[in-house]
Amino acid sequence: MTDLNSTLPTIYLGLFLTLLSGAAWFVVQQVLRTRQTELKLSALQNRLSKEKGTPQEYYELGSIYLNKKLF
Repeated sequence: MTDLNSTLPTIYLGLFLTLLSGAAWFVVQQVLRTRQTELKLSALQNRLSKEKGTPQEYYELGSIYLNKKLF
């Protein structure tokens, strides 16, 4: 019975660390995705404010606005 008592906390700790790592990975992915979107938005806004853009650039800008719910 003492063998089970000593391995149970180890199993719980391993499970907790696995869940924590998964959550951290998800948060990092979201931060990177948001940063990439914000950089693209900024670049498109700067480019289109200075000169006339291509239809593709306006489409990308509209898609970003739609994803951000900025109607």
